Amino acid sequence: MLSKTEMKMLSDISRGNSTVSSLITTEDITRSQIYSVLRSLREKQILHLDQGKITLENKTHIALLMKVLRSSYGSYGALSNNGMDILAELRTPRTVRELSERLGIHQTTVSEKIRELMRLSMIKKDEDRYSINRQLWPDLPELAEAYFSYVKNNDPRATPGSIIYFVSRDLVVFSNDSETGCTKTAFSLYTDFGIKITSATNYYCSLKYDVTLPDVFLHSLYVIAADKNWWLRMMALIFYAKFKEELKGIHHAIKDEMDAVLSGSKVDGWVPLDEMRERAEMYGVIL
Repeated sequence: MLSKTEMKMLSDISRGNSTVSSLITTEDITRSQIYSVLRSLREKQILHLDQGKITLENKTHIALLMKVLRSSYGSYGALSNNGMDILAELRTPRTVRELSERLGIHQTTVSEKIRELMRLSMIKKDEDRYSINRQLWPDLPELAEAYFSYVKNNDPRATPGSIIYFVSRDLVVFSNDSETGCTKTAFSLYTDFGIKITSATNYYCSLKYDVTLPDVFLHSLYVIAADKNWWLRMMALIFYAKFKEELKGIHHAIKDEMDAVLSGSKVDGWVPLDEMRERAEMYGVIL
């Protein structure tokens, strides 16, 4: 995620301002502030800075971002903060609620950024779903794919070699077959809540404090939203059924599917309720 100031500086760099001295003439901030922003961009692995000369990292999503920024000066504001993350999720048409759930940000924040993107016609609306406006912005779909792929596989908060399921400004949920010093969550903590399961995979999050029961459940939803494994889905549903009262404040599309399964409906991707009852009874849960 890049701030508006960071994105504006990249926009100016995309127009050939590849030295600190040239940025001084284009940016409305001080020399020390320019260096501060450049250091932040370097820490985010966007560029290199050597004796006042700026060189961009050789990464596909950075090259595509610079192309988009160069094509429209006003685009830097819409793409800043949560803009790129929303754009990445709109590879598939989604509602505001779905975007909020997948990114872990408030619907009001999503709506505000949607309005910015709509003003530039970067995205379009079909009924209640938004998607990338491929006709007017032909480079955006490729940028969205490249950015999504990079973030999903390279978030520095996750241990190298991990599978990342969810990324937001405040949280990363990931798994790794090795033991790490990160905070365990999701299925790795089910045993602590009376649902003993054995798995060679360890599930972690970037939080620095002990997670709560609702955290464990929500992080499980993030995992099974990305991993369609039927066994994980069954265990998550049993966990939900056992603590349904404590988890009623959680809002997520996967939870809606769970409610449908528990009501006896057949839902794609889920084991039928009758086939889960015997397993649930092993944990004292009645489905």
